Amino acid sequence: MRTSFISAVLASQIITSYAAPHPIEVIQNIDWEKELLGRSDDGLEKRARSEKSIDAVFKSIGKQYFGTCADQNRLSGTNADVLLADFGQVTPENSGKWDTTEPQQGKFNFQGLDALVNWAQSNNKLVRGHTTLWYSQLPSWVSAINNKATLTSVIQTHVSTEIGRYAGKVLQWDVVNEIFNEDGTLRNSVFHNVLGEDFVSIAFAAAKKADPKAKLYINDYNTVEKGSTYAKTTGMITYVKKWIAAGVPIDGIGAQAHLQSGESKNVPASLKELCAIVSECAMTEVDIVNAAASEYVTTIKSCADIANCVGVTVWGIRDPDSWRASSNPLLFDSNYNTKPAYSALIQTLGSYSTAKATTTASATGSATGNSTLSATATPTQSK
Repeated sequence: MRTSFISAVLASQIITSYAAPHPIEVIQNIDWEKELLGRSDDGLEKRARSEKSIDAVFKSIGKQYFGTCADQNRLSGTNADVLLADFGQVTPENSGKWDTTEPQQGKFNFQGLDALVNWAQSNNKLVRGHTTLWYSQLPSWVSAINNKATLTSVIQTHVSTEIGRYAGKVLQWDVVNEIFNEDGTLRNSVFHNVLGEDFVSIAFAAAKKADPKAKLYINDYNTVEKGSTYAKTTGMITYVKKWIAAGVPIDGIGAQAHLQSGESKNVPASLKELCAIVSECAMTEVDIVNAAASEYVTTIKSCADIANCVGVTVWGIRDPDSWRASSNPLLFDSNYNTKPAYSALIQTLGSYSTAKATTTASATGSATGNSTLSATATPTQSK
């Protein structure tokens, strides 16, 4: 771990205020290229391989994080070492879902999620919250509700309790998850069946009240995987635009990007369409069957090329721990060795960083004056 600059920043935040700052406020002014890519005597922990940290490289091109999913059982041993070295954000894989956090009405269990958030804060990592409303992993007592007033109250209590508990500690929340059918209509669920589409505004309003600074997301799959004209993609765009216009506080769209082999070609145009209708967007659960280097590059480059795409989360570190383990979809093999896709991403994203540094140096040179410039020339500068 770096200790000199980053620890000083975080320590000063703790000392000067009893109120925990929002996580992005603490890190937004850090020079990540210098602080994480540098190789000074007090630099990164010793690495067993030569590649740079993909999180550091992603931050060096102006993104907020390159993250992965984890839970308490992944926070020790080699898995934790790789998390610390290579990823800047963690998303709870299961510990934030309703069947875990409120298995019985009014009886909350945050043991696993507390462990993950506390670990992240102790290790200077960001957190994405996942997820407050989802039709799956839902306790039977919620599924049995058939009264509008009751379900409204239950949603408000659940969302406000979970999100409010971590106010100021979680950067983004997937408030609603997988609410669309493949044809772009709203999925049948207890939420939709009882409340119609109003469940979306109810959940987002409760989330915004619980943590006004957190970025609030709607998250789904097959929104970039199938192409920009796919019905689910266009349906999501139509609904989200309508909800935002009606005042629903949706900040971002999360594109899960669980890709089959050959689908990466569909991602750039689809992601561009989604990101264009919200203030920010992210790729939230990336994995690709067989993890071909070219497909990972095309997919992640899609986010790198979009200004308001703030980060990428891959859905796991090594293949055996993936929910799609048999398809070897991740960036690390069973022995935590990086796969060709990781090296290809470092090379591709590194070229962005190099270009950015060159552009910055050129702009700085112009701004400070150039002895060969004509005395009558007036260089154009952006103020």
